[in-house]
Formats: sequence, C-alpha cells, structure tokens
Amino acid sequence: MTTLTARNVHLTDQIPAVLADQSPLPMSTPAIHAALQPPCDGWPHTACRGRHVDYTAVYRILNRLARAGEVEKWPPCEDRRACLWRRLTVPVQP
Repeated sequence: MTTLTARNVHLTDQIPAVLADQSPLPMSTPAIHAALQPPCDGWPHTACRGRHVDYTAVYRILNRLARAGEVEKWPPCEDRRACLWRRLTVPVQP
C-alpha cells in the first residue's frame, strides 16, 4: 500500500484536477502519469531524479480514488492495454 506521504497527498489532489481538465473524456494511466511529470533537466537524471513521479504511486492513488467514488475506472479490454479513468462529478443539490 502506498504510504500517505506529503508527496502522495499532493498527488491525490493533482490527479482529480488533471482528470477534470480532460473531462468528460477519459484518460489512460500513462497519460495521467505524463501530465503529472515536472520538466526534466535532461540526461543524466541526477538533478531531477527526486522530482519524478512514481508510476506505481499514481496507479495506486487512482485505485484509491475509484474506491472512494471520486473517479471511474474502465479496466483494459482486448483493444487497449491501459486502464481509462474519468473524474466523477457529483450533481449539485439545490
């Protein structure tokens, strides 16, 4: 399980924002991961290594958000290899 470090809490806030920007279209896990990556300083990655976002942490946080009902997960099917994710919006009650 991904520990709730300050970095993961920050990702938990950023992931729904990335999905909301794409809404109503879904995004794949690799596309979400790429959108969360900061600019890279080039090769070698020694200067920017600490800023790279962990793909596994993104996937685990997406699953946690899906269990909480904040995002919708479309599992892979035979014509695509990655999961698709979409931000769920709660209707505003008057």
